[in-house]
Amino acid sequence: MNYMGLQFKPFDELLTNEAYQDIDPVAFKQTVHDLIRHASVYSKATNEAFMIASTLKGEVYYVSDDLIKLMGYTPKELRAIGNEFIRKLMIKEENDLIRQMSFQAYEEVFKLRTKDKSSYHIALYKFRIKHKLGHWVTLENMAYPVCHLNQKSMFVVCYVKETTKFTRTELEIFYPQEKLRYIYNHSQNKFIKSEKIQLNPTEYQILKLTATGHKEYQIEKEMQLDINCIKYYKKKIMQKMSVNSMPEAIYLALKNEML
Repeated sequence: MNYMGLQFKPFDELLTNEAYQDIDPVAFKQTVHDLIRHASVYSKATNEAFMIASTLKGEVYYVSDDLIKLMGYTPKELRAIGNEFIRKLMIKEENDLIRQMSFQAYEEVFKLRTKDKSSYHIALYKFRIKHKLGHWVTLENMAYPVCHLNQKSMFVVCYVKETTKFTRTELEIFYPQEKLRYIYNHSQNKFIKSEKIQLNPTEYQILKLTATGHKEYQIEKEMQLDINCIKYYKKKIMQKMSVNSMPEAIYLALKNEML
């Protein structure tokens, strides 16, 4: 089948893998066709680009025209870079971090939730890639497991949009049916449940006052806390929210509607 956008390799090549020998080729072909059609409609409605990668190895099979334009390349140029273009266009340290976080997500989250629990999840990645013109573009990538045949998710569709705010490479895992979220905590180098980043009343009040422009001496007077206690609570806030500064904590709190 021919589609708009850039197709790096035939989708049915995936069926040669031993893990998918039981998949009906006809059903597979129709499922892939429906996947691209639905993804195209959704991406246009939400003004987002998208790409499709295999669940098994993470290889990119298809990239929409909008994503190619977002990175500034032509289809011919991107094809020359290859289907590992994201890895090649990322900063090496950030790519290594993504690989580390993805591995830990499997070890610390996915493996623990597959037995007698819902395994359907959504992953949110945030990373930077190099635009053709040389500047860095921050991408927010929501990845959904799709193309379920014989109870196997064969592909991941990733809806991608540019965002102007970048503090660090991020990875979050959502389980919508169970209303759970796991966030990679950089200070602890592991995933934690979002409920564990809930602030206690004192921490929340200090975050709220800081967000409204209060200085430490003003917080000291209003909350009747010692300056050193305020500094301690700020450190705890940053640890819980996996950030390096209070401005980052305020941004994350606003983003997640905590304030």
